[in-house]
Amino acid sequence: MRLAGILAALALICVAAFQSVIGSAPDGEADTRIVLADSDFCTVEAATLPVVVTETRDFVIVPAHKELSVTPARFGTRTETVTIVPEHHEGATFFAEPKRVIVSEPTRRLRAIEPVIEIDPVFDARDVIRPRVEGGELIETTESLPPLPESYSVLSDGSIQAVRINAGLKMLDTRIIDTDGEGALVPAETIEIEVRTVETKPAVETHEVAAVTETAEFQKIETQSSRVDVAAVCSMAGKAALIGRVEEVLTAKGIEIDASGEWSASTIDAVAAAQTAETGLVSPHLLLETLRLWLPDLALPAS
Repeated sequence: MRLAGILAALALICVAAFQSVIGSAPDGEADTRIVLADSDFCTVEAATLPVVVTETRDFVIVPAHKELSVTPARFGTRTETVTIVPEHHEGATFFAEPKRVIVSEPTRRLRAIEPVIEIDPVFDARDVIRPRVEGGELIETTESLPPLPESYSVLSDGSIQAVRINAGLKMLDTRIIDTDGEGALVPAETIEIEVRTVETKPAVETHEVAAVTETAEFQKIETQSSRVDVAAVCSMAGKAALIGRVEEVLTAKGIEIDASGEWSASTIDAVAAAQTAETGLVSPHLLLETLRLWLPDLALPAS
């Protein structure tokens, strides 16, 4: 009787093991039809999604700066009398002496130089790499973000250019008495010279121009896409049961696929899109992280 009991127990164990192999496990128990070993997984390259954020910033449309204006000098005239031959007596002798007289007073000519305002150069990257799986292959495309609003800065402030204008001079031939004569008195010979005078010097006025800013939203690349090494199923060949389970998950998520049981390009594209949304990784391979999320009942490697 004791031997018969042992044989019966062994028979029950064999039946349970056979049911496990053919996939007749009750609902809620681990799916032992799909057996994945460590050797079924390998390291593959996947792409991370770029992170593009929207920020709000004040852009300077007109920077604060100084504008200078010049009020030019105001001129007048006066008349000066210059003696060419001094008063003398007849019979006097003379020697010639050139005489320099001012015909215009010295001054300055001022010119206002406008400030130089330029567009700020853009140093933020504006091209973002977008990875995706298409036709069962990992591809990357480059997309340009919308341009930043124009922002200006003062390269150089307003200034004054000054040019000195020296006095205007005129040379006259004059006579100097060498020996005065003893005859009748001869009056002096004179001429009148018109001299330009500076009545008011040039003046500079400074005008403060307030900054004008504009608040705008813009897109900024916080993190570019990069390549990372992750664990994934090396090959889906001969894994019809696993493909079927993955198709069921996709269908449950509302993703339309051709449930052919084959690891086709269209299936890869659908899997890649779904697992990218959940893992942030772009890959045409079935990732270990995805299996943990979608099929938690599978016995999977710990690492």
